[in-house]
Amino acid sequence: PLAIQSDLNFLLIIGDLNKEVMEVPYEINDECVACGTCAEECPADAIEEGEEKYVINQDDCTECGTCMEVCPVGAVIEV
Repeated sequence: PLAIQSDLNFLLIIGDLNKEVMEVPYEINDECVACGTCAEECPADAIEEGEEKYVINQDDCTECGTCMEVCPVGAVIEV
């Protein structure tokens, strides 16, 4: 992490500015019927109900693929 000291002697930790943002390898498409099976079965609790369909939280997803395996309508796809 990059540390910067301010004039007020506070230490500000910015972190790695060059860190690449990882994208979740799975996406829930418009075929989602909002049954909630993916959210119930997700071991990382990374899926939540959106306005029209469920959504995978990029920060919490562990890329295990459980959501894709359990979706009864095949709405979870690899991207």
